Amino acid sequence: MNAGDEIIGGREAKPHSRRYMAYLQIQDGQVKKKCGGFLVKTNFVLTAAHCQGDKITVKLGAHNISEQERSQQKIPVLHQIPHQQYDKKTLNNDIMLLQWGAEHPLIFLCGCFIPGAPMESAPMARNTDIAQEVNAGSNFQALHKV
Repeated sequence: MNAGDEIIGGREAKPHSRRYMAYLQIQDGQVKKKCGGFLVKTNFVLTAAHCQGDKITVKLGAHNISEQERSQQKIPVLHQIPHQQYDKKTLNNDIMLLQWGAEHPLIFLCGCFIPGAPMESAPMARNTDIAQEVNAGSNFQALHKV
């Protein structure tokens, strides 16, 4: 990333107003990383390809990642599908799909998902993310928006 390519600051989003947002916990060897993404289907999250790792867990339904909320669900990722032309050096095509299996249906996410039912339309995704990913120097734990 280049300076100026990231979202800085913002303000705390209304709890669960961006229910399509995902928090990613990544284990890459001995290194622990975190990223954000958003739900694009009941078993797929879209994120950045630079978020690849040995093991990824998707956390959905979280407003504050430091608190255990009733709405939270942790799902282990089965498949990481980076763009075929992703370039680690230039970060061109820095996009990836994460997929999990049917054994992990979305059971509760602010009342908006019912297993087997079609997903309701969500508002167009905006430049929101978990502030820890967006602004590494901050101590934000809650979802922020700009």
